[in-house]
Amino acid sequence: MLLGAAGCTTPEACAELGTCGGDLLTGQSDKVWTLTAACTNQLASAPVIPSLESQPAPLGGEAPPRRTDTDWCSRMTMKPDKSISFIQPWYPELPVKSGTVEYKSDGTYSGSLTAGGPQELDLAAGCFATQGFKIVPAGTPTTVDTLTCADFTTALANNAGGVQSQANVSNVGCIDDGAGGCACSYNLLLYYGETGKYIVTGNVVEHYDDGIANRPVSSANFCVAGDSLELSGYKRSFLFNIQGVRSMALSGAATTPDAGNPAPSN
Repeated sequence: MLLGAAGCTTPEACAELGTCGGDLLTGQSDKVWTLTAACTNQLASAPVIPSLESQPAPLGGEAPPRRTDTDWCSRMTMKPDKSISFIQPWYPELPVKSGTVEYKSDGTYSGSLTAGGPQELDLAAGCFATQGFKIVPAGTPTTVDTLTCADFTTALANNAGGVQSQANVSNVGCIDDGAGGCACSYNLLLYYGETGKYIVTGNVVEHYDDGIANRPVSSANFCVAGDSLELSGYKRSFLFNIQGVRSMALSGAATTPDAGNPAPSN
């Protein structure tokens, strides 16, 4: 049983970086480190199940609710005029692309990081059928209850409930999947920012985010070597509370970083 369970585990992709410790301020009162590379582990997570959201914890002795279904239609809700009133696409952990982490001699820090990449959204014929619509091939005259994937692209991109109503979504496009559904793609950017206090103990730096009740949100092993800083989540935890982000390499030099290079990995 243990062997079988281990075989289903998502493999670790990110290696532990340097753990030598050092001076995060490099002798200065204010030090800004710029991201040069980050490594993200892909987590084996599935779309959120709406019926299990915000549910109270089961009482002692009660069995938790079973995860028997999920919403692969991204909770899409369409109006009779074929517009989208709500949709919430699922996406995997996104790679961190750029950003900075600043440490000050007064014991405070701030972080600003950006993650992003191309995303896919596959909506099967059943997703449209539950909304009372049918996808027809491009060029087919549409009726009150039919639409093409080109029509759906417009709805997905431009309506208030569509994904492109968000400033961090761009380049939305959908094509016929050949089975009565639409295969869509778009680009997504996510922004992470936090400020708070930090404490260094040996080769571990603990970050206390002011935004979540001043509790430790991220502990990391670190190594400062000249104008380079390496961070690795303490005991294989995630950095700066960003799901999947395992390690970062940063530079304190006044140069333009190449954020496209991956951090060292196994």
